[in-house]
Amino acid sequence: NLASHILGKISKRLRVDWNITYGYKPVLMETFVDSEKYTGHCYLTANWLKLGQTTGRTKWNSSKKAISNKKDLWVYPLCSEHIKVLLSKK
Repeated sequence: NLASHILGKISKRLRVDWNITYGYKPVLMETFVDSEKYTGHCYLTANWLKLGQTTGRTKWNSSKKAISNKKDLWVYPLCSEHIKVLLSKK
């Protein structure tokens, strides 16, 4: 309960704070959860969406071999128009 409460508080402040600091409002939060160590249950209870899983390859790894644990990708929309904003061309 504490984790989902904190995630809720963060999601409410993030757009305002980010806009003050960087000059724009993000539309989505993302996180990666090591699925071999954690379930990500706090994200599930906080209404985050699980989009899938990484391959276990880091961005610094030029080979196709996994050198890290696979991670679940979770996202949380910060505004109701997040899909429209993400798909718009600028």
